[in-house]
Amino acid sequence: MQYFLYKLKFPYGVHFGADKAGIYLEKISVNCHCDTLYSAICHEILKLYGEEALKSFYEETKSGKFLLSDLLPYKQDNLLIPKPILYIERNVEKQVSDSVKKKKMKKLQFIPVMKINEFFNGEAEEIEFAKNVVYEKNAISKDSDSENNKLYSVAITRFDEDCGLYFIVKMQEDKKEWFDGIINSLALSGIGGKRTSGYGQFEVEDDCQLEINSNISEEAKIAQLLEQKGDYYLTLSAFYPQKEEILKLKSGYYSLIQRQGFVQSATYSDNLLKKIPITMINAGSCFEERFDGDITDVSKQGNHPVYRYGKPIMIGINV
Repeated sequence: MQYFLYKLKFPYGVHFGADKAGIYLEKISVNCHCDTLYSAICHEILKLYGEEALKSFYEETKSGKFLLSDLLPYKQDNLLIPKPILYIERNVEKQVSDSVKKKKMKKLQFIPVMKINEFFNGEAEEIEFAKNVVYEKNAISKDSDSENNKLYSVAITRFDEDCGLYFIVKMQEDKKEWFDGIINSLALSGIGGKRTSGYGQFEVEDDCQLEINSNISEEAKIAQLLEQKGDYYLTLSAFYPQKEEILKLKSGYYSLIQRQGFVQSATYSDNLLKKIPITMINAGSCFEERFDGDITDVSKQGNHPVYRYGKPIMIGINV
């Protein structure tokens, strides 16, 4: 199996819900978790190739033949990775004495992959790549009475020029052309919320196989870290540990997020039903070994299973 990297540009902006819900649609995240991306990919497979193809894809994923990272930011050639939680928990008091630096480090969400050593020395700087814009929308009442119309706010992430989101996928090399077709179809459908307004549609800026001898240093660095044995392993995606992996979490430094939402399948139920909420390990968490993670059924009272993706891609880091 090989690692591939896809860089996406979002010309109309995106709406990804925040991990902690806010008022209406005003709370958003600048990145997208792997389970949301995986679900969108599954919908495209079902639409293009049918249930048998989707079942085969799920079985490949379950067996570990397909792995997916979160959607993470990039700026030009700078690939950003989640800020290691390890640093905040273990080293900040010892290595960073300046209070201004401490505040800067705590505010960081992402760091350039080429600056990971500087980060552990307290020298990482924030890179700006996007802005959140809040729009006022008008919900039109069905009875056409303008007095019943209601205003609501929607927050949209708009990326700066030469910026966007990338993801890493691990798959068999002979699946690349097939997967490209899925991603090109998804580009038109969009990902995230408010897609009927055009948000979430994207263009594939670039895609490549990740190789250590790449002439682009950032891609070579990612390729190296993906294969590298490290003191710790940082996850580039949210993941759901297998039962036998739960006890191993004690050796790591991590944060938790709750994942929930509604089932979007038209054949699942006549009514819009919620998925069973689950708690996942957040990207940026660090452990002393690699984890396999799992895919879990989050359906409830529906006509078919609904699977939430939770298998991580991890990189080795030395501290």
